[in-house]
Amino acid sequence: KSVRRLILCSALSLWLAAVGTGYAQDYAQKMNEGNEAYRAGNWARAIELYSSVPVGNADLFYNRANAHFKNEEIGKAILYYNRALRIKPRDKEIRANLEYARLSRADKTETEEKSAAAKMAEAIFEKISMNEHAAAAIAIFTLLAGLLFGVISLPEGGARSRLKSAAVITATVLAFQLIVTGIKTYGESVIRYGVVTVTETAALSSPASGSRKVFELHDGAEVKLGRRENGYMQVELPTGWTGWLPSNTVQKI
Repeated sequence: KSVRRLILCSALSLWLAAVGTGYAQDYAQKMNEGNEAYRAGNWARAIELYSSVPVGNADLFYNRANAHFKNEEIGKAILYYNRALRIKPRDKEIRANLEYARLSRADKTETEEKSAAAKMAEAIFEKISMNEHAAAAIAIFTLLAGLLFGVISLPEGGARSRLKSAAVITATVLAFQLIVTGIKTYGESVIRYGVVTVTETAALSSPASGSRKVFELHDGAEVKLGRRENGYMQVELPTGWTGWLPSNTVQKI
């Protein structure tokens, strides 16, 4: 699990430009010091330094996940590998480390061989980030606008007819892309997932301390999040079981 060199991404650069170069130097220094602490085997110090950087990118999350894993904090490692993967969904190293971390947790998840349709859906929805989907939709829309301008500008004839056909095809592709982008946005913004980050916690039948225990979860368990109530978070397992965990035992991806 190598440490990646952290390069300021454009979002971080813009943010830092707004608050001054002094902060830029400070945060760049903290990232470099975090890398040095990681290489020296001081995992706790590396985590402290990585967590002090207010704007995250995939490499920062990846390095922090590695530090948590080395520090035997499996849940937080899985949490930050997932956050890194959302930004770089096709990164094989992040995905491999996430799968390796999952093998170390107490709660195992049964997996089935994926069908061709499931693999195609994964390629569309999981291996392309939300920002990439949005960028693709903007690019297709821009192309469609150019084609429509050409259709309006050109006189009747073969060239205009070909542009009309191209515009129809592009409009169809845009409609599909907007649907996919909407689903991806809904999946990441509305449907929330989290990771248990404590050694062990009991899921209760209702959001109250005296409720019946329905099952137990351990460090690194990944769950679907529901509503929050009375200091508890409703969670759902892949099996469909639901329960209420204390809010401080689970963190949102």
